[in-house]
Amino acid sequence: MNTMFRNFSKPWRAAVAGVLLLAAFSLVAGSVSASNTPGKDKSPQYLTHFKSIAAGRYHALLVSINGNVWDWNVETEKAQLVPGIKDVVEVATYLNRNVALKKDGTVWEWGLSNDISWGSIKEEIRRPRQVKGLSDITAISSGYGFLALSKAGSVYAWDDSKSEAAQLEKLSNVKKISGDSQVLLKDGTVWREPDLEAIIDIAAGDMDELVLKKDGTVWMKFEEGRSNYFGQFGNGTNTDPDSPGWYRVPGLERVTSIYAGWDHFFAQDEDGVTWGWGKNREAQLGTGSTDQQNSPVKLVKVKNMVRLAAGDVFSLYMKKDGTVYKMSNYGRSFIPNYNEAASLSPQQIRIPIKQK
Repeated sequence: MNTMFRNFSKPWRAAVAGVLLLAAFSLVAGSVSASNTPGKDKSPQYLTHFKSIAAGRYHALLVSINGNVWDWNVETEKAQLVPGIKDVVEVATYLNRNVALKKDGTVWEWGLSNDISWGSIKEEIRRPRQVKGLSDITAISSGYGFLALSKAGSVYAWDDSKSEAAQLEKLSNVKKISGDSQVLLKDGTVWREPDLEAIIDIAAGDMDELVLKKDGTVWMKFEEGRSNYFGQFGNGTNTDPDSPGWYRVPGLERVTSIYAGWDHFFAQDEDGVTWGWGKNREAQLGTGSTDQQNSPVKLVKVKNMVRLAAGDVFSLYMKKDGTVYKMSNYGRSFIPNYNEAASLSPQQIRIPIKQK
């Protein structure tokens, strides 16, 4: 007999055994769901931790810890599992077409075409298919077209009209890719931008491009056809720059990473503080309001951010623990009894999973 029980009388032995049995049962039940009822379906549990995120115009892709991909809709704020693909480490998306990088270095795509011109034929890829011409890939990015960075430092490009990628101008020694055309080289220069040097990060949005210099300052490109309507240049006004070129975003110093969306932008500094500016009609900046921000503002509600993905009417960010938060009140027009006040601040994404 166990020495611990030998020191108790028979009634006490029975009581202690009962308590231990109840505790053991509670631990087992709690590991599944604290509210399970015998004889009934188990309560939904939630998928709450992820390892990669990407934002399109009205949807996002989230990669779970086990490598599955979930497609999250900003209108319904619900997600669906993408069938036919697993072992994913990174995702990218823009309008309708999605791409995923698997841990074996292959790239896969699915969804409608990004070509939204009138009368265009939209090829729909219902199940993920492998992109030809790609192997040993380490990173992917998406705009209207797509980029892939190989382990050897080469860049490959393709678009909706092609099912096979081709090397981009024999570029080599590439550090990072963004969007469908922004390429940062290891020597601190940017492809097709001869006036830039000492660049350590890049970020391509819908129509805008950001770069981060080694000195911690952030710069945005202005060119014909663009405007400062939403305060994209962060200069406190809606006035366009005088001429095409690169303009510093005022008020940002000691920045370590940058992120670009559809007319709204983010930067994180050495202290881990996240800043946002630009379009905010759907609360995509996470400021607690829908006020447009013509200058960078400190996002006090965004904490412990390690990764961010900005779409059109929403933004997502990931914390150090892998939890993901959405910033948007866009669902107010689609979801009954929507809590619009709460949606002005970041809210955690929790995907319900029915337990069998």
